[in-house]
Amino acid sequence: MSNANFRLEDSSKKKQELEFEHAIHSFIIDVDDELTSSHFSDTELDEIDYAAGPHVPDLPDQIAEFLYEFVGKTSLNEIRETKKSKVFGNNYDH
Repeated sequence: MSNANFRLEDSSKKKQELEFEHAIHSFIIDVDDELTSSHFSDTELDEIDYAAGPHVPDLPDQIAEFLYEFVGKTSLNEIRETKKSKVFGNNYDH
């Protein structure tokens, strides 16, 4: 964006003036928010809206397999039993 540095400086100043936590504090920009959109042109808002997000890596197989054990478990007891058997083994009775 041609005005990116200016916009970041402007955003930084604006967030210091706010009395409540706003998305601008973490650079999560809601292009539909009036406060945010008032600082950008329509072209810039479109560029922000369609920008690719960060790459989210795949879960390691070990974690995915662990989480898969909880599929279909809807009660707290089922979840506890599944966790207990995965962490301590099936012979643990406490």
